[in-house]
Amino acid sequence: MRQARPIRRIVRDSVSLTGMARPLREAPPPLEGNDQLITAAGTIAWAVALVVLLILRSQLSSSDHWWIWTCVVGVGLGLFGLAYVPRLKRSRARKAARGGAERGDAGPGETGPGDGRAPGN
Repeated sequence: MRQARPIRRIVRDSVSLTGMARPLREAPPPLEGNDQLITAAGTIAWAVALVVLLILRSQLSSSDHWWIWTCVVGVGLGLFGLAYVPRLKRSRARKAARGGAERGDAGPGETGPGDGRAPGN
């Protein structure tokens, strides 16, 4: 008859990470998305939804008319985002250039005064 293994050993063996393979290379840096394109796509989606709801307005119950205002707010915030995103990117680029000049162009992972990051981040 086969002897059962103690439960502690089973649990210890199942959660052990010592047998995992180590990564062969570093993870790639995150991809940079086109912020204006993403904002424009979202704004267009809200605008299309608004047009559809305006066309079908007569078929909506009176308690569902808030959807129209939701789309209006979505379009408004999207237009604000289209104006704000370029300003934000320019501001971040200026801060990075100013911070790089102050630090003497510290490399990735290195921090210096004025970069707004904690050491090691």
